[in-house]
Amino acid sequence: MVELIRDGVRSWVSEVEYYSKLSLELGEEKYNFTIGIFHLIVCSWLIKNMVFVCIFSAHCEKLYMSISDVNDTCSRLLRSLQST
Repeated sequence: MVELIRDGVRSWVSEVEYYSKLSLELGEEKYNFTIGIFHLIVCSWLIKNMVFVCIFSAHCEKLYMSISDVNDTCSRLLRSLQST
């Protein structure tokens, strides 16, 4: 699961690098200080990806804690069955 998170972060970083390079290729002479629809879409896309990574990480942590609790419960149950 950690590998999935790493892959998600890598793809997000590559998207940021790509759009940063694309923005630089437009040239400063063509740059204006208004935010275009393309920039809004890119920013919302990046924010969406960050939110998904955070949500996924939180759910993975909850899953890990649940598995740990199940493991503890199974160990206690096994010990109680072996002692009787």
